[in-house]
Amino acid sequence: MKIFQILDKILANLDNREKDIILRRYGLKGETESLSDIANSYNLSRERIRQLQQRLISQIKPLIEGEETLNHFFNQAKQFLEPIGSKPEKIFLKLIGQYFKLGEKELKIIKFFSLFSNQIIFKEGDDIFDNFYSKDLESYKIIRHSLRKIYFYFLENKEPIPEEKVIEIILKEIKTHLKKKPVKEDLIDILRILRNIDKNPFNFWGLKNHRFIQPKCLKDKIYLILKIENKPLHFIEIYRKLKNLQAIEDLPLTWLKDYNINSLRNELIRHPEFVLVKRGIYGLKEWGLIPGTAKELISQILKEKRKIDKEKLWQTISLHKQIKKSSFYVYLKQLKNVKEVNGHLIYNG
Repeated sequence: MKIFQILDKILANLDNREKDIILRRYGLKGETESLSDIANSYNLSRERIRQLQQRLISQIKPLIEGEETLNHFFNQAKQFLEPIGSKPEKIFLKLIGQYFKLGEKELKIIKFFSLFSNQIIFKEGDDIFDNFYSKDLESYKIIRHSLRKIYFYFLENKEPIPEEKVIEIILKEIKTHLKKKPVKEDLIDILRILRNIDKNPFNFWGLKNHRFIQPKCLKDKIYLILKIENKPLHFIEIYRKLKNLQAIEDLPLTWLKDYNINSLRNELIRHPEFVLVKRGIYGLKEWGLIPGTAKELISQILKEKRKIDKEKLWQTISLHKQIKKSSFYVYLKQLKNVKEVNGHLIYNG
């Protein structure tokens, strides 16, 4: 399909200024330009440019609708909206670009044609949706209704939701309205239409402004890594996991910020949410872990209890600190003012 020639044919009856306005407003000469930018270049008012654009589109739209080559193209392109009947703009244009071997400029023209074609539905983004395409009005209404329900589900729940649960919710909607059972990848494509929803590297979906979906600081990233691992980790291991996450595709940009290992260790030291379990190893305070080294905790408990069963003390310490029993005995011997009587430890300090 000779896309540039079709564009020239569609715009053939416009004068040079009218062509320039259309090309600039729809990004067909580069970046999309505002009404104000174009108005300033012609020494006209913004409203005058808006009126001209409206009039020109009313002339162009019937020509686009009546262009058989375009109608045939969009009917072919609809196959890339299946099996659900809708796709985010970015994914749809990428698919047709690959299939029809179209360059970036050609895809911009195709998008322009799609805005006014009666063969395909283009939905411009708003507060809830990003730009997306649907093969027909029925598919558009179904996906819009289903995604609104899912969006408000996220608003009500607030906390991120595991991907399996999100897939289950949207699959139920699709099966109810379309009687189809798409694969997971197609359902995730549909979720991408929601503007304010994203997923983190651990496959939890939620509102983009949630600190565990698009974290704004290193502390939140460390916390989430420990939460997902559900066990204390050495700070080097935390750093390695953070670096490995950056290799994941489609990662929110906030996860791509680079940190050095000293910055990470400083965060672990200065925030009370993190507890030193053993030399270099940290866990979460919410797990019931007690700050300080094993030796410091032994000393603290002895000072508080004054007398305690040796085995009971070991069980308490091993619950909160990663320590061998042999090390526990060594620390006991190093403590002053402690003696053992009949299996009990007595503090005389």
